[in-house]
Amino acid sequence: MSSHPAFNAVDSMEGDIRDLGRWAMLLNRLGTTETPIEPEEIYVISIVLLDMARRLDTRRTEAFRKVGGRA
Repeated sequence: MSSHPAFNAVDSMEGDIRDLGRWAMLLNRLGTTETPIEPEEIYVISIVLLDMARRLDTRRTEAFRKVGGRA
């Protein structure tokens, strides 16, 4: 484990980054099927993705701050 101040902020992004790829694969699959997607189902996915984006942005900002930069 690194002793760099930004390590924890960057390391904590790992799960969300991996999940983001999985969400993209799911959306690809949904977009290439003939089965209709209900608006409520899209809404549920959008809430998860928005929460993930907010967490990643918070962690990115924290990492920049810890290395003395600006986000």
